[in-house]
Amino acid sequence: MSANQTMLNVGVDSVVNKTASRYVLALIIIALGFLIGKLLSAFLKYILDKVKLNEKVKLIVGNDVLVEETLSFALYFLSVLFSIILALNTLSFFSRFIVWLVILVIVIVIISILISLKDLTVDFLSGVVVRSRGILKKGVYVKIGSVEGLVLKFDLFSVILKSDDELIRIPNHKVLKSDVVRMKKTKI
Repeated sequence: MSANQTMLNVGVDSVVNKTASRYVLALIIIALGFLIGKLLSAFLKYILDKVKLNEKVKLIVGNDVLVEETLSFALYFLSVLFSIILALNTLSFFSRFIVWLVILVIVIVIISILISLKDLTVDFLSGVVVRSRGILKKGVYVKIGSVEGLVLKFDLFSVILKSDDELIRIPNHKVLKSDVVRMKKTKI
């Protein structure tokens, strides 16, 4: 074997070893991303469960909304995505295509979160529209659809009316779809 062949073999072995070690490092980074994502997600879920976020949101919105689960999954997903980006960077595959792919995935995740919180989002946007029109005010007697009563509370998610001896909560998306009439009657 000549000296040139020996040097060529050593050069090829060196390149193969460097490439193999980069692939192993990339796999370790991805595995750590999954593990760290799972731990962070579980910790966030624990903290949000301790402050009873789902119950607080239910009191505001009036519907069951899985905010704790959605936020903890989003943190898990972002951790895994970050580890994949680091792994691709380790392999020198990070290019404009990957950047656009990551942006697309982030947009899809944001849209998915909005869809999972659609009732909350619809009531919030409806509340903004109703508030901007100035139709409802606290202390005014109104008729919304077939329900009438005194407006006790009006926020961005719902309206609470007092009618005779009961409290009635109407989500803002229903307020926006219904006829709202201010009444002169203030019998409550």
